[in-house]
Amino acid sequence: KCTFTDDNTAYCAVPQNLPAGAGLQRQLAAGLPDTLYKVNTKSGQTSVVAVPENRTSMKNLSVSADGKYLFYQNATTGALEKMLLK
Repeated sequence: KCTFTDDNTAYCAVPQNLPAGAGLQRQLAAGLPDTLYKVNTKSGQTSVVAVPENRTSMKNLSVSADGKYLFYQNATTGALEKMLLK
């Protein structure tokens, strides 16, 4: 659940915890709340960008052309939401 902004930067929604067996059965992780990370793919450095207040599970991530917003679909409600990045 990642989106790339350039060759070296990705934003990834990572489940806050995973139940046993989720690696083999992805549906076990469906709807779990995510933490948003920024990943430098060149250096491997990661940093937490946000932990959504409303414990949101995100999918279909996209960053605005100016890099200010992350758009995502709320995996529970299906609603399109946005988050300020800068």
